[in-house]
Amino acid sequence: MRARAGPGPEQAAEVIRLARPGWLIAALFAIGFGSKLHGVVSEETLFTRFPSEDGYLMMTIARNLATGLGMTTAAGTLPTNGTQPLSMLLFSGAFALVGGDRFLGVQLILVLELLIASLTALALFLLGRRVLAGRAYADLAAALAAAVWYSSTLNLRFSMNCLETGLYALAVLVVARVTLSLDDRTSWRQMAGFGLLLGVVFWVRNDAIFLIAAAAAVTVGMGGPRTRSRILGRAARMGVACAAAFLVALPWLLYNW
Repeated sequence: MRARAGPGPEQAAEVIRLARPGWLIAALFAIGFGSKLHGVVSEETLFTRFPSEDGYLMMTIARNLATGLGMTTAAGTLPTNGTQPLSMLLFSGAFALVGGDRFLGVQLILVLELLIASLTALALFLLGRRVLAGRAYADLAAALAAAVWYSSTLNLRFSMNCLETGLYALAVLVVARVTLSLDDRTSWRQMAGFGLLLGVVFWVRNDAIFLIAAAAAVTVGMGGPRTRSRILGRAARMGVACAAAFLVALPWLLYNW
């Protein structure tokens, strides 16, 4: 007995078109943006709604750096036992802009987190559209996925916690999107640029070394002919990318040494 065939891409596209999800996508983005913005503009919730305990530790290090106390805690008396550098430096810049003012500094950092979360939603949309390329409903499905993520309570918690979490989510999506665009025609210069991106991601979060390893494995084993010469060529170009990533990461590695 032959199994009944399910709906094809054309039927799925027609269902999505008839559902007219544009209003739902807009509503979800509005909910996500409004819920994040409320915690930024409300003085009552500024210090209590979003920043996590570890977020306050990172902001303490950032403020101490901005006010000339170095990467320290406890009113500048103890050197920090570690932090994720890029977010800390961005937060330090926010405090420097407002002369170390705690209220304005935290408010500016939350505005930055809101911007990063919005860019992450855009990156998720672009990645979804790339994965679904060729399907009639690609744009709508990618936009709906980005809107659901942007408005979710989990996103609200982890994209606005004054840590590197939100920035790292953006970095992962950007790396995934760029990795999918690589092929055997990618030039050595482009691979070096990819390596610079991977080095920046390491500054976002040091355990991105595992993300870099995954990107390297996907790049070397990408689709297409897997002849010995092609695999060696991909490995060589990925070696250039890894070398560039190492050079970007080197200053932070030397500092920690």
